[in-house]
Parts: sequence; C-alpha cells; structure tokens
Amino acid sequence: MAQLDLKSIEGKRILLTGHTGFKGTIFTLMLEELGAQVVGLSLPPTQNSLFQTLGGNLSSTSIYADIRDLENLKLVLSEVKPDGVFHLAAQPLVLPSYEVPIDTFETNFNGTLNLLEAMRSVGDLEFGVMITTDKVYRNNELEQDFVETDALGGSDPYSASKAAAEIAIESMRKSFFQDSDCQLVAARAGNVIGGGDTAPYRLFPDLVKSFATGVDCEVRNPESIRPWQHVFDPLYGYLLIAAAILCKRNVANAYNFGPNHSNLMKVREVAARSKEIWNSEIQINYFEQESKNREAKYLGLNSDLAMSDLSWNNALSIDQTLTLAIEWEKFKLDNQSTEALLKFTKSQIVTYLEELSG
Repeated sequence: MAQLDLKSIEGKRILLTGHTGFKGTIFTLMLEELGAQVVGLSLPPTQNSLFQTLGGNLSSTSIYADIRDLENLKLVLSEVKPDGVFHLAAQPLVLPSYEVPIDTFETNFNGTLNLLEAMRSVGDLEFGVMITTDKVYRNNELEQDFVETDALGGSDPYSASKAAAEIAIESMRKSFFQDSDCQLVAARAGNVIGGGDTAPYRLFPDLVKSFATGVDCEVRNPESIRPWQHVFDPLYGYLLIAAAILCKRNVANAYNFGPNHSNLMKVREVAARSKEIWNSEIQINYFEQESKNREAKYLGLNSDLAMSDLSWNNALSIDQTLTLAIEWEKFKLDNQSTEALLKFTKSQIVTYLEELSG
C-alpha cells in the first residue's frame, strides 16, 4: 500500500489532551513541525517535566483543565472547534494505580467518556485518535503477542481502567459516531523510551538518574519482557491514523503499535545495554517486586494490522532507541539552556521524520 502523506495534517486545528506529559510534549512538537495548529488541554505541567524543561507554551494554545470536568470540557470543545482530537491525557502508570485506584479510574475511564461526550456536539470534527495502552488485553501470561481482536481485561487498576475506556470508546462509536463524519480509533502502544522522560517507576528515567549522578540503581523484575520502542515510533503511528482518515482511507477501530521481536527484551538486558551505551560504571541491583503489586511478566504486540493498513513499522531498533535517548540526556547535562534543548529536541524529531519520508 502506498505510504500515507502527512501533509493532510497541515493546517488542521488539533486538540491534544495530555500535552504537558512526556509523550504529549513530543507529540506537540511533532504536530507543529507538520504544520498543525495545536490546542493543548492538560493539567498544569509537573516540576522538572519535559514540558517545563523545554520552556512550556510549546503549543499554539495551552488550556489547563481537568478532563474529569464534563461541563468545562464541553465548553472548551465548543470554543476550540477542532478538526481532530488526539487523546493522551491519563494516569499512565501501573504502580501508582495501586495507590490511587479511584483517581486512576476517574481519569482514564470517566475522563475518556467525558471527552467523547463533549466531542459529540462538535461540528466538522473529522477524527478522534484515542490513545490507550498495550496493557488493555486480558493477560493470562501465555507469552503471546496480542492482536487487536483479543479479549480486553486488566488485573491492576491502570490496565483495567484503560480496558474499560476502550469499552466506552466502542460503545460511544456504535451509539453516536457510527453515522457521523468523525471516526474514532483506539491506539495501543508498547513501553516507550525517550530523552526527557522523568516519570517515576519507569526503567529508563531511573537508569538515567543513576548514570548522571553515579549512584547505583535499583531495578525491579529483571526477567520481565516488554515491547520497548522509541517514543517517536508510536507517535508516528498516531499521525498515520489521522492521515488515513483525512485521506478517506478505510481504517480499523483499533491498532497496535508495537516493536519488532528484536526489541522484545528483558528488563535486565535493556538496563545492561543502556549502561554500556552510556559508558557508566554504576552498579545495577535487581530485585523481584512484591506480588501484591503485580505487573505482567510478558507483554508483546502484533502490529501486522498497522503495517498492512497504514504502512507503519517500528523504525528504530533497541540500540537506536537507547542511543537516541541517551544522546538527548547527555546533551541536557552539557546544555542547560532551554533554547538549546528545544532546538536539539526538534532536530531529533525532524531527522526522524525526514528519514521515514525518504
């Protein structure tokens, strides 16, 4: 199938929820590089976040609001009148979901439902790309690569809240969007790695902190296998969904964006390779996590549908992923200037997009 032209996104007015988060910050820059007019809607950025590090105010417009507030969401969408919506806002972590399960469900399920309800009244809305996670699948630890038609589920509050959000998306699609001009598509991605991620309980940010300070690192569940990928790769997949809809191609209701099998690596292997690429001498100490806060041992995604429908592929190998992320982190250590960091981040995005386009 011919490659999709991302020029269809140029000039479009895009509402991006969660734009102050790690993925949201990079996606803002990517969308604006493609000529979109981005209106970001999110909670205020956290201290030391990538959004703050790059100076804030990255999008055309920033609206600080809570997606759990339905009436305010309706007001925002009626004023913004977007051409398309990318929904990234979430409580995105498994371990904190055990500590704040109600907040996790309210944000990930109720927040998504609120957004869909607000989108119903927007005229000329062309698409809604609803970002969930690889963890929406019912994982029976059979070490299988999930396909889009596999059963949804979730043992921990985060996974369950995202699976519930997908059920809401499907229900709202069939009930209210089936005959509208707006197409709703769910996007499920693997574990992302990238420069500037400061989220707790994530392998790469924890490693970077230890590499930068010279303090030994504690890493949990070393034998667990995850679908590691650079953050650019799934973001590019989200763009392709929108481009396909804008170009009037048929799209599925959901797509996986996971890495090639060579990127399915144990936590221990990714940690060791990161240490080698950084050329660090710290000690990495591994431990098994308490069973009461359970995380799946194996997560893998089958992305054949995205490959066939969207001509998407996981472009960056694990070594390329780690090298790109470590280059960003080392640049930050040597260049504290906000302007320099923003320029360097944009240069990585431009290089990535140019290499994919040919």
